[in-house]
Amino acid sequence: MKVFISWSGERGKLIGDAFRTWLPDVIQSIETFYSPDIEKGQRWSTEIEHNLRESKLGIICVTHESMTSPWLMFESGAISNAKLSRVCPLLFDLETAQLQGPLNQFQATPYSEDEIKKLINSINDLSENPLNQAQLERTFDRCWPELNNTITNILKTTTNSQKPKKDHKKT
Repeated sequence: MKVFISWSGERGKLIGDAFRTWLPDVIQSIETFYSPDIEKGQRWSTEIEHNLRESKLGIICVTHESMTSPWLMFESGAISNAKLSRVCPLLFDLETAQLQGPLNQFQATPYSEDEIKKLINSINDLSENPLNQAQLERTFDRCWPELNNTITNILKTTTNSQKPKKDHKKT
C-alpha cells in the first residue's frame, strides 16, 4: 500500500522524512512517497501527480508554519478526491481546533504516542496484508522510541513561529 507524505516548510520536511523511514519499519508492506526522494532530472510535478493517484492514504504533516500552505491543501485535496483514499492531517504543536480550510474536515491526529498508535491501526486496517494486532503492537512498541526521539529533537531544534510562513517549494 502506498502512503503519500505531504509536508511544507523546514519542520514539515524533517518530520516527513522521519515518518518516511519509520512507517515501513512498523508496517513492512507500506511503500511511502516523499517528494525529496524524486530523482534528479525527473519532472517533480509529474512524479507528485502520479504518486497522489496511486496512494491509498496521505499523511499531511501540519505545523504552525504550514497550516495554510497551498501545497498541503492541493495534495490533501488530490488524495481525498481519489477513490478509497484517506487524508490524515498529523498535527505538531497544534490543536485540532486550529486547523483551517479544507484540512479541518478530516479526522486529525495530534502528535502523541496514543494518537500515532491509532493512526497506525487505521493504516494497518487499510493494508492489503494487515499485521495481526499483537504483532502490530509489538512492532509499534519497539519502533516508537526512535520516532519519538527524532520528532522531539526536530520540534526542539527548529523554529515554531506563531504565524504561518510563506510556502516553500517542494523540490
